Amino acid sequence: MASNHISKSFHTRTTIVLVLAVFLPVLIIVSRLFYLQIIKGNYYSKLVLDKNYAAIKIKPERGAIYFEDHINNDLAPVATNKVYYTLYLDPSSIDANHQEDLIKSLKTYFPTLEETKIREGLTKTKSKYYPLITRIDDYDLVTRLQKAPIAGVGFAKNSIRYYPFGTLASQVIGFLQTDNDTDNLVGVYGLEKYYNDILEGSSGTFEGAISGIGTLIRSLSSKEQAVVPGSSIIATIDKNVQFKTEQELQNMVEQKEAASGIAIIMEADTGKILAMANYPTFNPNEYSKVNDYSLYRNNAVESRYELGSVVKILTMAAGLNAGKIKETSTYNDNHKVTLNNKTIGNYEGHLYGLVDMKEVLAKSINMGAVYIEQQLGGSALRDYFKKFGLDSKTGIDLPNEAEGSLKNIDRQEAREIDFATASYGQGIATTPIEMVMAASAITNNGKMVNPYILEGIKKPDGTIESTHMDSETSDTIISPETAAKVKAMMVYTVENGYGKRAKVKGYKSGGKTGTAMMFINGEYSNTDNIHSYIGFFPVEKPKYIIYTVLTKPMVGLSAESTATILWHNLSAYLISYYNIPPDDMTH
Repeated sequence: MASNHISKSFHTRTTIVLVLAVFLPVLIIVSRLFYLQIIKGNYYSKLVLDKNYAAIKIKPERGAIYFEDHINNDLAPVATNKVYYTLYLDPSSIDANHQEDLIKSLKTYFPTLEETKIREGLTKTKSKYYPLITRIDDYDLVTRLQKAPIAGVGFAKNSIRYYPFGTLASQVIGFLQTDNDTDNLVGVYGLEKYYNDILEGSSGTFEGAISGIGTLIRSLSSKEQAVVPGSSIIATIDKNVQFKTEQELQNMVEQKEAASGIAIIMEADTGKILAMANYPTFNPNEYSKVNDYSLYRNNAVESRYELGSVVKILTMAAGLNAGKIKETSTYNDNHKVTLNNKTIGNYEGHLYGLVDMKEVLAKSINMGAVYIEQQLGGSALRDYFKKFGLDSKTGIDLPNEAEGSLKNIDRQEAREIDFATASYGQGIATTPIEMVMAASAITNNGKMVNPYILEGIKKPDGTIESTHMDSETSDTIISPETAAKVKAMMVYTVENGYGKRAKVKGYKSGGKTGTAMMFINGEYSNTDNIHSYIGFFPVEKPKYIIYTVLTKPMVGLSAESTATILWHNLSAYLISYYNIPPDDMTH
């Protein structure tokens, strides 16, 4: 019986020991969890939040900029967002025993990656993010590695502004820089600046935890305000026309050894800009490499020049419209005149004798323009120049537009000599886009058209909103009859005068040259000139105005041998590009 009692007692003690051995650790763990989560929960939550919690602003996807593409009947993205990847190490998660295998694997996929850089990253054992390669755009390779990842290696996705056609229309498109106040990327030139509010969208916000490499950890406890992506803009510029314009402009600048050049192509009846080119230019993808910041300027809009004899078409229009001259009026050219004790004269001192008004334009006779100004009166000429907008902005949708200056003839002390030189485009200054707009009054029956670049807005949902503006200005600058007379004189100039080199065989056009001395260091230069040519076609119903400008050409004495040839090349391209039928069977 005693033996039996001892056996039962031993069994009981053994059971108690086993129960304690099993449940005591559980009790300890549960107690510890209770202590950590309930009693000390707020304390440890605060530690985690202090380390990983963030309230951040989420930047929206910026809208694209599109040019038209007549050949493919499509839109071409000229400013977009390109996704790049950064290859990075997570050194904190890499086992020392696997480092050599990791290095071998990385060198297999990225042969140019320096081994020393990988090894340096592996020493940062407390870091979760060590970048190895930035701006990776081999999407196939990234996808393969994401499907079969290398332990301790990852890809961070980022997006940058990208200009797929490089220098194409760079001064028109502009580029982005970081705003020091907001840390946002904002447009600083061109369309990127002018339409920044439309393109940039609205930022969102996120409050919650973030990972070691900065990715958002969305959960029930996080708070988020949705980001609104930017809208895209559709420009009037045709990618192919712009490319050809830039190509021809560069060729002419280089052939004529000019300092710079400008070319504008505008639809004469709508104001739609098809091309706007400047040379030299720059690549907006590498804008930070540019040392000469003047390359950022769109000189077609932002700079004003004394444009010379192209202004004679406006002087002629003013005289005809005011009834002070007729197209058949004649005067006796004596090649020079002295006013206010200063003598001015014709180009190279040419003496023409008895000439009529169409010869004034055809032969670009300075004294003929002075004759018209004297019949009209200086103040009346000034008023017409103001109506043509030579001293006011056109309102084109590009930033930093300059306005011309008529102050030399708009002051109380203005002299006869000032009005005389203004009649042939010296002593006054205007921008190329202002001159194109003024010329549209001649091609458009007396009313100017507003030049513009925005054709439409493409919303984030893909819908397109047309933004086509009113094409004509409200004021009639000259009568339709006057416009027709000046058009005919400009056609005569191409057929018989200094515009002959602009003519394309089988096609009629009208135009006018300009060769202006540059005003440098307080006086007019005898060597540095601005050559320009403005013209239109077809003649019956003008569709295109083209304006070409070369500054300081060293080869070619006048616009007849420089800017006129560039105009010819561009108009010939438009004829081919738009398949325009011939209208002159006599040539």
